[in-house]
Amino acid sequence: MTLAVSIALVGGTATVSPYALASGADISPTPATSSSVAAVVQGNNSQTESKSTAEGSKKKTNVGIAEARPANTPADVKKVQTLGSVTVVGQLSSLEQAASTKRDAVGIVDSVSAEEAGQFPDANVADALQRVPGVSVDRSGGESDQITVRGFGPSFVNVLVNGRTMATANTGRAFDFDVLPAELIQQAVVHKTGMANLPSGGIGGTVNIITSQPTDFNGFHTSFSAEGINDHTGGGLHGDVTPKVDFMIGNSNADHTFGWLISGLYYKRDHVEQAVEADGWDMGLDLSAINPSLSNVSAPQTVQADYWPQMYIRKSINGAIEWNPTDKLSIKVNSLWTGFQQNGQEDSLGSFFIPQNISSAKVDGNGTALTYTRTGINVPADLVMANDYIESSTPQNTKSYMTGLNVAYQLTPSTELDFDSYNSKAWDKPGAGGYFTVVGTKNFDRVVTWNNNGPGLLPSYSGLTSTTDLNDLKAHYLGAGSQNVTGQVQGNTLHLSTQFISGALTRLDFGINNTNDTKRLVSYSLPGPPGNSLAAIEYSGYVADVPASAIGARVLNTGSIINSLAPGEPTQWVTYDVAKLLAYYGTPAAYDQLPDPGAFAGQLAGGALTPVPEPITYSYIQEHTRSAYGMATFEDDIWTLPWQLNLGLRFTTTDTVSSGIGQQLLSIRANPLDITAVIPTFGPTSTLNTRGVYHNWLPSLNFKLNLSQNVVLRFAFSKTLTQPDLGSLASGQTYGFDNVHLLTLAEGNAELKPYTSLNYDAGIEWYINGPSYLAFDVFHKKVSNFTTSITSVEDMFGYPFLVTRPENLNSARVRGAEATFNYQFTQLPGLFSGFGIGANYTYVHSDASASPDLIATTGQFAIPGMGDSYNANIYYQKYGAEARLAWNWRGHYLSSIANYAGFPETTSAYGQLDLSASYALTKHLSVFLQGTNLNNEMIHSYQIFQNMADYAEADGQTWSVGIRGRW
Repeated sequence: MTLAVSIALVGGTATVSPYALASGADISPTPATSSSVAAVVQGNNSQTESKSTAEGSKKKTNVGIAEARPANTPADVKKVQTLGSVTVVGQLSSLEQAASTKRDAVGIVDSVSAEEAGQFPDANVADALQRVPGVSVDRSGGESDQITVRGFGPSFVNVLVNGRTMATANTGRAFDFDVLPAELIQQAVVHKTGMANLPSGGIGGTVNIITSQPTDFNGFHTSFSAEGINDHTGGGLHGDVTPKVDFMIGNSNADHTFGWLISGLYYKRDHVEQAVEADGWDMGLDLSAINPSLSNVSAPQTVQADYWPQMYIRKSINGAIEWNPTDKLSIKVNSLWTGFQQNGQEDSLGSFFIPQNISSAKVDGNGTALTYTRTGINVPADLVMANDYIESSTPQNTKSYMTGLNVAYQLTPSTELDFDSYNSKAWDKPGAGGYFTVVGTKNFDRVVTWNNNGPGLLPSYSGLTSTTDLNDLKAHYLGAGSQNVTGQVQGNTLHLSTQFISGALTRLDFGINNTNDTKRLVSYSLPGPPGNSLAAIEYSGYVADVPASAIGARVLNTGSIINSLAPGEPTQWVTYDVAKLLAYYGTPAAYDQLPDPGAFAGQLAGGALTPVPEPITYSYIQEHTRSAYGMATFEDDIWTLPWQLNLGLRFTTTDTVSSGIGQQLLSIRANPLDITAVIPTFGPTSTLNTRGVYHNWLPSLNFKLNLSQNVVLRFAFSKTLTQPDLGSLASGQTYGFDNVHLLTLAEGNAELKPYTSLNYDAGIEWYINGPSYLAFDVFHKKVSNFTTSITSVEDMFGYPFLVTRPENLNSARVRGAEATFNYQFTQLPGLFSGFGIGANYTYVHSDASASPDLIATTGQFAIPGMGDSYNANIYYQKYGAEARLAWNWRGHYLSSIANYAGFPETTSAYGQLDLSASYALTKHLSVFLQGTNLNNEMIHSYQIFQNMADYAEADGQTWSVGIRGRW
């Protein structure tokens, strides 16, 4: 059997087996030759280093992602071959492949490979991509789920799997990487400059995730890994150990005319997230009745401490068949299925804000509250603050699949025609699985004090009635249900390419593409008016006693972490069994305490406690896109300096139809049981249909000049677009009636135009040897038609509503620079030659940037997600041992122009330290250790001013130890 490993080749004559790593052989590469880096094998479509090294003629040229042959993508996958050169495995293999991929591309490209992802503590592909220059991630729950490229958020990043668009189960276009395990990928290539054969959608960039193919290996091959995972919010090792196992089995015949491959993964992680949140700060509060100087005060809507035990389960199966019955015909079938579950009950202690019972306050020069007191003495009962014991669940049960067929036929020795067809579907249908319930205890006869704990810390209350007292519990709020999302993408592409042996023109590509993208949304909730429920209306207001024994009430001890997020906040509070609570609410002992028990008993017969689809939330969006492109590639010399030019033009037309259900709001009245809530009345439902159509021409130019054998200069121009979020196109209306201080209405707009961007790029790279190189890129983007959510205050039946509607209003210029340095110390003696370092820094700035206070007061536009980032690492590979210590940092950035309270929110800078190490026991087996967030970094965000802290989250560390085998 042969050991199936991915390899990179550098100049030299010796061939070193993987077993030599374990036995201590020196695999330091010899000095690079003119073709050393280009010798990393990319398949039969690898780009020539120069005309002089192209076997005397212009062969196939790598023109970027092969959109028409996504299942093959020979330019992006690794082949196991021996060309009389040093064979390098492990993390050096991945680093050298990344350098080679970047060097060979005609555009500006970066990548991360399977060896690197497999050797690092990466739970999903987003965690792996964060090491790519210009890529930063959005974190939550101890891992990453979405990415930002060059300051443009997830909706502006076009993510492909084997060149195809994979359906997602969220309301927008952002790709959720939590459904893709890192073990799935062979390579992830980030295209930062536009090309005509790249599908439209990525102003920030296009990421192509390439899975393993059967003929990547010789003969029968198999691999597996098994590990135990320990996740602890406080850091270190504590609690249960959960499993993670993956495998790959495949076979390819001797002449690579037929092969098959199947891989799978099962991953489980138990995680406890602890957080404190304010749900936004109310601004402009008039407390002049207390003190004439307090006419413009800002205070948080709530202080809520969260303890959230979660269980993550990730499963995937990937299969592929490749058959080349003749030298001219190639047939490939790929199928991918993934499942992702997130379950858990969030236990929270909330203290909701009611300005009417503030008895004293102090503020700073910005009007931000520094401290205030709230009295429960001699005030009406509905104004007395309560200790709210909240149980909530937002389960996720996402499934997705993609199946594709690719058929390529060689019409002539230089002309190839290929057809690609695929279907992808994703759905998240928790249905009635979610809930939000509140049981509370009033702070009668007490004066409680609220304190602003300053920048980076959430505020807290002191002087509360005991949060561990199981007596005097009252019913307050009951909500259940969640949103169901189904997405589907179907695509077909026909591609023709021809190559030329003589002359400057080396290749022509033509293609046509047809894509149909649909999204169906509907929310489940308890019966009642939209945005409310009959059960919530009846049980709100703390009017019904809830015996602790009836709901399984007990005391939760969260430990000390909450205090590190919000000093002084209680760390113990009442929790209970939601199933028992719902059962109790359906008994006469509970509803006989309501003002109209007979009416509620009648509602129970109609399913008052069973979530049902809420018609007004239904939306169906269908987007049909047709594209055609032409692309020409030229190669020649200027004063003996090899150059390459790629010119292309893509035309795309998009037709969007949005359907939904509308319902007119007829009236609003106060809830007599709850001062913080209102009761709406709606008229009959009606059907809504809207349509939008647009066309775009997208030119592109990529130029590459080899100033020397090791120095490459690049220039690029392109026009790219990103379609509006599908959620913004929805025809329906979404009301929010939970907070009388903040009633909301959100509407879609199917006539939105796409974002368009004119992009200018330049870069220079110096390839030193092997994985060692220095690169510097600059970019400038002029983006038009930004979709801006316009939020205005509108009066409806005497109540102020924050009404949000999307419009194409703004444009912006974005500029930035990326610097990358990777170096392996091959010149050092003995074991020291195994050391290497890597670092990259990305600077991003926009002329639309503005301080959050200016945005809040003037309504000025800004681009969320803009912020600097850098990565640094030190690694070692020699004598069978590998190790890397990596630091990933993202600077502060505007995370939202309008948060829950309708104001700008900023996420603070975040830096995380990760470790990975492995040792080869034999040529087939190795053991490994991985750890993430060794520095126990926490997530923080604030509204406008840093002492308006809005959210803080602690996720702790994750450690794993395991064994990996390959044959």
